Amino acid sequence: MRDVLSLILVVVLLSGCAGSPRWVWKHHENSDEQTREDMEICRRQAFQGVPGMPMMSPDLGADLYEERQDLIRDCMKGKGYYYEKVKRPQN
Repeated sequence: MRDVLSLILVVVLLSGCAGSPRWVWKHHENSDEQTREDMEICRRQAFQGVPGMPMMSPDLGADLYEERQDLIRDCMKGKGYYYEKVKRPQN
């Protein structure tokens, strides 16, 4: 029994060292600086509402966050961005 617990502990510790992946917006032509600028524009549009984008209603509750994330994602995709998984560097 003690060996099983030790094995579980080792597996848990090693899985924490692997480094979890994260998702980033990428564009074939744009620099990181342009990506940050476009993300800021999309965030602003999602939080303020602009012509052509739906306004969020205050009665959405917890769904408000998801709706804003959807608006940001749609905006970024509309600008030609795509999500790419990158592995975090290990410390």
